[in-house]
Amino acid sequence: MMNKEIKIPISFLRISDPSRSEIAIYEQCSKLNGSIWEHGFLRYDEAEVDEWGHPPIKKVSEIQNCDGSVYVPSNIKLIENRFLVIPGEWKEYNDETFLFQEIESFYRRWVLIDEEYYPAIASYTMLTYVYDLFSTVAYLRVLGDFGTGKSRLLEVMSSICYKSMKFGGSLTPATIFRLIDKIRGTLFLDEADFQNPDINQILCTGYRKDNPIIRCNPKDFEPEAFYSYGPKVIATRHKFEDPALESRCLTLQMYRRDLPDNIPRILTENFSNEAENIRNKLILYRLRKISSGINVRNHSIAGLSNRENELLIPMVSVFPDIEQHLVTLLLHQHNQERLEIVLSQEAILVRAIRDSASISDTLRTMTELATRANDISQREGHEVRFTPKKVGKILRELNLNTSRGRNGYYLPLASNQERLNQLYEDFLP
Repeated sequence: MMNKEIKIPISFLRISDPSRSEIAIYEQCSKLNGSIWEHGFLRYDEAEVDEWGHPPIKKVSEIQNCDGSVYVPSNIKLIENRFLVIPGEWKEYNDETFLFQEIESFYRRWVLIDEEYYPAIASYTMLTYVYDLFSTVAYLRVLGDFGTGKSRLLEVMSSICYKSMKFGGSLTPATIFRLIDKIRGTLFLDEADFQNPDINQILCTGYRKDNPIIRCNPKDFEPEAFYSYGPKVIATRHKFEDPALESRCLTLQMYRRDLPDNIPRILTENFSNEAENIRNKLILYRLRKISSGINVRNHSIAGLSNRENELLIPMVSVFPDIEQHLVTLLLHQHNQERLEIVLSQEAILVRAIRDSASISDTLRTMTELATRANDISQREGHEVRFTPKKVGKILRELNLNTSRGRNGYYLPLASNQERLNQLYEDFLP
């Protein structure tokens, strides 16, 4: 009787065989040898220790389970069509600090970003290989206009992150959550300025473990749960409108700049070889961490909110030396957000309202506020301009109530004072 062949999902597999006192961990691997793809598994035996103290690892073409079934590689077309990127084999790295430095140097050779971002993306890359040992994982969001290098950064990162799945601007919610559930790797979304509530739901729920997407099977209407958890690298031109989704992101701001001579404009064969070499080291790093575990820090990082601690602690646990750097980066992000708020059209209008406190309510019309706001904008060199209609719209968005008088609609202070006090605190320096 022939053994039954089972195509397993590409997520890792741990198999216990009591008869042989064996606990082995498997990861699928694929390598292009000339023009022929070789698909198999890396087998990491936790029960046997070699002379260096590390369990032996070897490459096998299939997995013989103790119940007689045979596991064979899956997702072959996704791999051969370059949608899915996985290691081809394994390679020794010896020291985690040297591995971190090698990843950081790789990024410095191939992408141009602000200096403080290189350690952050190196630590995030290592996190993608062990994210499933944590209960939450932050998203890395690359923010910038056209021509700022967002796509280049995603292309380089996707070459070495864990089980990279690369989506462009054409995607559907069902495709995303089904592939996340099947592959359980790192999702890359380029040009992700979408207004799709279903995709937003996937992103909002996918930062936390045990928080699946629920859908009804169209054939029998039975509810199905889809795994949505995992690291995600997202490129957008604008911030997300949903504050909850924004709070799940560590943001890298990109700007237009000329590439220096030391960074190639085209990714060459040297790039592919370097990326493959690092992937092969990182998969061994993952297998060792899956086997031994990670010392997850339990104390919070001073100066950060509960949500920020929740998102940064996994990165710090993976590479503790990065803690102060990440805190500085996050505080800089806070300062930039605060500056954007202070310079926004809402902030200018709130200043105009505060400056109009000495006049009577009925004179604080939309026209009067537009005039005062335009004076502030012009005096400080801002490009934003106000009309009475625009002022009324912004007031409604700020949840301020207007009244109608002989001179038109006006803003009464007394009935809006509580809300205005909040706005003064939020918008004014």
